[in-house]
Amino acid sequence: YSFKNLGAGQASLSKLGRDDYSVESVPLCTLDQYLETAQVTKVDVIKMDVEGAEMEVLKGAQSLLRQSIPPIWLLEMNVETARSFGYAPEDLLRLLEDHVDWKFYRIVHGWGDLLPMASLTDFEHGDNVLCLPEARKDRI
Repeated sequence: YSFKNLGAGQASLSKLGRDDYSVESVPLCTLDQYLETAQVTKVDVIKMDVEGAEMEVLKGAQSLLRQSIPPIWLLEMNVETARSFGYAPEDLLRLLEDHVDWKFYRIVHGWGDLLPMASLTDFEHGDNVLCLPEARKDRI
């Protein structure tokens, strides 16, 4: 769905509760499927901002997340778009925690200060969260 008076970067797989949308069909695949098809064997960093579909991307990246050294993830914490898909942004961090040990850092207002998170809910709407696997802690 794309929305009147919003840029293409705000298109979503959800109507986001709006009624000013147009619909376009696009092919989809999981991240794991894409990496296999493209024969990508190493991924260091993933910046993800998919207007609420972040949980679906993570669910489709299970092989990538099970690697002994998974990539660093940068995730947007958008309460409104997450809600339209039926989850809360901290659920993304919980899913990551199911695989390896992570350190989470809040990037204030998306591009500001980098602060260690005291809990999985220690963020504000619009923050990005840097998700650093323990095995990559030397990267920060």
